Amino acid sequence: MADAKFKLDDILNKQKAPPQILDLVNLDIQTEEEYQAIIEKIPDYKIRPEKPEEIHQQIEALSKSLREYKLMRKKLDEAEKIQN
Repeated sequence: MADAKFKLDDILNKQKAPPQILDLVNLDIQTEEEYQAIIEKIPDYKIRPEKPEEIHQQIEALSKSLREYKLMRKKLDEAEKIQN
């Protein structure tokens, strides 16, 4: 009975195997057909596009905090000059 549960858990929690890494270092391509056959073996990797809105928001937040820091620093410098 425990064996059956173990096998059921394995089936339900099936994980994808990691993609194999192609070793193309020692290949000697002589013809166009060999080249095409090797190119077909290379997988297409999906790259998610960057989100410009998110990057823009980060830049705005950084510039805002920089402005606030400069104003705070200016006030501190002025207060220091008044005390001296």
